[in-house]
Amino acid sequence: MATFANFSELQAHYQPLLAAQWHAVAQQSQNRLADTVTIKPLSGAETHIDQILPTEMTPKTGRMAPTVLGEMDYNKRFIYAQEFEGAKGFDEFDAAKFTSQSLPLMETLNEFSKANHRKAEQIIIESIQGTAFEGAVTPTAVNLPASQVIDLDLARTGSPTNIGLTYTKIARLRRLAMENEVFGQGVEDGSEQLCIATTASGLEDLFHDVYANNKDYVTAVGKLRDGEVDTFLGVRFVRTEQLTKRDIGGGVMVADNLAWIRSGVCFGYRDNYTSDIAQRKDLSNATQIRVTSAMGGSRLEESKVWKLPCLITA
Repeated sequence: MATFANFSELQAHYQPLLAAQWHAVAQQSQNRLADTVTIKPLSGAETHIDQILPTEMTPKTGRMAPTVLGEMDYNKRFIYAQEFEGAKGFDEFDAAKFTSQSLPLMETLNEFSKANHRKAEQIIIESIQGTAFEGAVTPTAVNLPASQVIDLDLARTGSPTNIGLTYTKIARLRRLAMENEVFGQGVEDGSEQLCIATTASGLEDLFHDVYANNKDYVTAVGKLRDGEVDTFLGVRFVRTEQLTKRDIGGGVMVADNLAWIRSGVCFGYRDNYTSDIAQRKDLSNATQIRVTSAMGGSRLEESKVWKLPCLITA
């Protein structure tokens, strides 16, 4: 049997065998929100989403009275594509220096693809909670109103503070969506989908809250937490750790969970994700990998979007 000393002598004379392929570290590799929003292709400097606004009927004033015509009210939402790029280079002698390992060209392209998916999700998140632009001709900024924010401390009973995601908050979300006539019975033939993006902390808090206060639903929320299903109380859940996280004082961290109706948020590519590998003569024949894309999104109706600040539990 070879001793440790023998092994050390072997290492001094032979090159150890390296792994045959590169291994990617843990990361989010997909845009998890891609199928929860309305997808529209973008073009030009800006894309307009034309909207027809609600109207009303008025009482008829008499027999064979003159008909008074009015104009329909219209509106536009403006979507501006943001342009993104990424570039990495390899020197002409890098392949030789990697010894038995290959030059990671395809692996780098794969990492850029993952980065593009994450960026697309970030754009959707910002579209939901950020500034939108609307107007008949000239765009004006529209922020998400306070009426669309569910209180951090919302509770059915008592006066607790700094609460995570709870059954009560989901119930309130459903109520607000119904009051806005965007979810529930008789809305778009039931085809509208109410979605919520939350963190792993949010899912855990929801499970513990239901276990303690609403045991009739503990099996359903347990399946949600374990990833067996993605809906609870008729709401589709999407887990992401890319939500905005902020310190509200005293080291208390809050994640801004987001909820929306699918038709209330729009996302699209103006220029699809593309990649290119080229030899750079101006850089000593270095190999260049470059990727680009242009994408954007917008909230289409404030009445279809909510923010749910939730404590991030330890």
